[in-house]
Amino acid sequence: MGTTIIQEFRADHQRIRGTLVRLRQAITKGDIPEVRRLLGSADGLLGSHFKFEERHLYPALTGLVGEDGVRQLIREHDSIFRGVGDLAALAAKDTWSDGERTAALDSLALIGDHPENCDDLCQYIAHLPGSEQAALLDHMQALRLQRITFSEYAVERRRT
Repeated sequence: MGTTIIQEFRADHQRIRGTLVRLRQAITKGDIPEVRRLLGSADGLLGSHFKFEERHLYPALTGLVGEDGVRQLIREHDSIFRGVGDLAALAAKDTWSDGERTAALDSLALIGDHPENCDDLCQYIAHLPGSEQAALLDHMQALRLQRITFSEYAVERRRT
């Protein structure tokens, strides 16, 4: 049996959680080059993942979570885009003051809960017909092949 959308979705979140832990460690140490490196390495994974969620997964789940539920998920994404943008701006600096380190941790907090909250969507995905789950997996894989970065998707997202 091949991989499923739920397995792939959870694997994405596991990778994201690992990066968040390493980011917290780097921020706490004030290791700005490591923060930059981690943000750069996450850029590829996050772009296709977020685009998949917003363009394919959330619309597919509207019947199960409702339009208000989807709007809440999008608002959560809005705060993540804001947090990543703020963190990237701080990571562009050579040094941080104590206040900037605190701001970096605050920006990370805007991102931190998403993998767990979003992973809970697997309970809803499981209720979709098998053909729809297979189509979602196809969409996820196609977006991964496009290699869109988080920063590229942020620009695309602002335009639409």
